[in-house]
Amino acid sequence: MNPGLRRWLIVSAAMLLVSAGGILAGQISLVHWPQNGWLTVSPRQLDLGRQPYQLLSGQITIRNESRRELNVLDLRDSCGCATFDPDAFRIDAGQSRDVRYVINLVSTISIQERYQSKAFDVRISPVIEGRAVLSPPTASWRLHGTFLAEQRPES
Repeated sequence: MNPGLRRWLIVSAAMLLVSAGGILAGQISLVHWPQNGWLTVSPRQLDLGRQPYQLLSGQITIRNESRRELNVLDLRDSCGCATFDPDAFRIDAGQSRDVRYVINLVSTISIQERYQSKAFDVRISPVIEGRAVLSPPTASWRLHGTFLAEQRPES
């Protein structure tokens, strides 16, 4: 076997094992574009846990793990119910950007459904300059949790 190819295979396998270990340990949630680099968000920021039925607001930190600046043209959501601030920005290589969000799933839930706990799941997909926009997006983060059941009013 060619020594250069062998070295490449060993390094690639080692990088794959290290990345898989971090993902399995729940330390990183990746969105990957092979030629544009990596964007990461901590899974702890994506798991909103148990929430009352209300507007969901918070912040995620998006980190550019690549070796080059990335230009995020837009952040798209799977429900059409979210706003992001900022929704377009640049992230230098190795740097992070805080993004605030507001998600309104309340208007999609009937009064009867509010008396039951209900899981929610919103996908956030960054649109990166120089990368094709795929529909549906294949690179996304899953913001999720469970709405708590409301108490029924006494008659």
